[in-house]
Amino acid sequence: MLVLDGRKGPEVDITLGSTFTTPIPADQVVLDPETPLVAPKGCKPLPAPTAAPTAAATEG
Repeated sequence: MLVLDGRKGPEVDITLGSTFTTPIPADQVVLDPETPLVAPKGCKPLPAPTAAPTAAATEG
């Protein structure tokens, strides 16, 4: 789900599942920044936003 809000900076909120423990160390990340990510089969792109962003959400 994508929710646009009024933030001006590059921050994002991420919701993690109950089995998540910690991120792996940066030196163990095996992504190549020069290689585009490929979406899994069946993944559909989000539609382009049509409404203005709302005020920043509060933690709850």
